[in-house]
Amino acid sequence: MEEMWNKVFREHQQKSPACEGKLSCDLQKEEKRGFSSRQTLICARCSYISNKYSLYEELDTGKPGKKPSKLDTAVHVGLSQTPIAASSMHKIILSGNMQAPEASSLQRRANKVLKNIVDVNKMDLRKRKNEIIEINRLRGKEDPNTISVQMDGMYNNPLYSGVGRTPFQPATQTVYTAAENITTDHNILSINIKNKLCSKHSSLELDPDSGRLHAECTDECSANIPMVKSIGDEYTWAKECILDLKADNIEVEHLVTDPDSSAYRAAQDLYKEGTTSTQPEHFLDTKKVAG
Repeated sequence: MEEMWNKVFREHQQKSPACEGKLSCDLQKEEKRGFSSRQTLICARCSYISNKYSLYEELDTGKPGKKPSKLDTAVHVGLSQTPIAASSMHKIILSGNMQAPEASSLQRRANKVLKNIVDVNKMDLRKRKNEIIEINRLRGKEDPNTISVQMDGMYNNPLYSGVGRTPFQPATQTVYTAAENITTDHNILSINIKNKLCSKHSSLELDPDSGRLHAECTDECSANIPMVKSIGDEYTWAKECILDLKADNIEVEHLVTDPDSSAYRAAQDLYKEGTTSTQPEHFLDTKKVAG
């Protein structure tokens, strides 16, 4: 902003040396860009009109077209770490009698930023996997690519909460994770997210022609499993996590699970069918056994 005012003052003085009019923003020509804006300055006395200036730092995306502001990107990165959505943030800003971006604009930017966050998280998981292999190598482990992991899943509603209330599964979303047992940090190495909820359609029937969950659904659909799929299918979720580890040259040597989990059976089946070459050894979570 300082650069804009300095340039405009000099330019106005050069074009109209005798003018003593005040410079102000032309609100009619203001361009809103999320939380930021592009402004044009005009003189209240003469006909001076400045060029349009961006009052924000642009984020270099390496792509043609308008560059997003760093502020908008930073806001959505922070928003992703909270339980509220863009619509809630929009309401909070308006409640403070502040000018807020359009709700649709917030959502569009959030969709783009969240994709980048997913890519960054995948890179981070891959980095952690390589670090675990290196730790095993430094410890002198004969096969540094075999590790000990613990697996478990979380649901947006507890599976037992529907007992006696509904014949349907109470949960529609699950996050299944595989964490290493090599260090005291117990870093997550693989994450498997399943969602039955679609933001665009009410039906989650599988389309036989396209293979999508809906006949007219787009690639942006948030659902990745049909409504009829068991949300508590830990066998499948664990199997996908083990295959994800296998893709980065990591195999499960020791597996810690809940007593009622079928994750070990998934690891055992992958070994028997020859997908993995390390026979897993099963251990129970003693905290869950005691509970």
